[in-house]
Amino acid sequence: VRDYAEYILNDTTGKYSDTTKDLVKAILNYGTYAQQYFEVAVDDLANTILEEADKTVTMLQANDLEAYKITATSNDLGTFAGYSLVLKSETTLKAYFKPATDVEIDTLTFIANGQEVTPVQSGEYYILSMENIKAWDLDTNYSFAVLLKTDETNKLQFECSAMSYCYSVLTRETDTTYTSELKELISALRVYQQKADAYLEETNSSN
Repeated sequence: VRDYAEYILNDTTGKYSDTTKDLVKAILNYGTYAQQYFEVAVDDLANTILEEADKTVTMLQANDLEAYKITATSNDLGTFAGYSLVLKSETTLKAYFKPATDVEIDTLTFIANGQEVTPVQSGEYYILSMENIKAWDLDTNYSFAVLLKTDETNKLQFECSAMSYCYSVLTRETDTTYTSELKELISALRVYQQKADAYLEETNSSN
């Protein structure tokens, strides 16, 4: 990836737009912060080919992502209590459902972004996943729902985005689980998403 990025950045023919080059820089910076957070190949960071000025990523504050704030939702079926984001492999958004004490899990249907899914149990929670989220969709809300099989009008629905998780991390300043390295990674992820949005818009407008 870095070799191809360097090829694009060094192009002087005008084949690649500034928007494309900005996206490439964002990819390299996100890769670097991911290496540091996951402690992988930290002696050979992805953004070493960038100028020092291009390596700078402004750290986000919670109010930068307040528009993505999501709260738990519940009804007589149970509660959507939270969400998480997996970044180590493909980007996956997970929503956590806790059934009410009198609800049998086999009486429920689970839906993730319009598709029926089989949840994964983790303790008292059942996890619904939206996998392989594209960079420009990291700020897109995905819908998770639980329906009663015998009465589909009895429905609990929850929407969140990858940026919702990022917001929740940034609000927990005193929680040592959410390290400065994770917050730096989130900041780089936000830039990556914004540059990918701009790239997609430019590409669509030229077609």
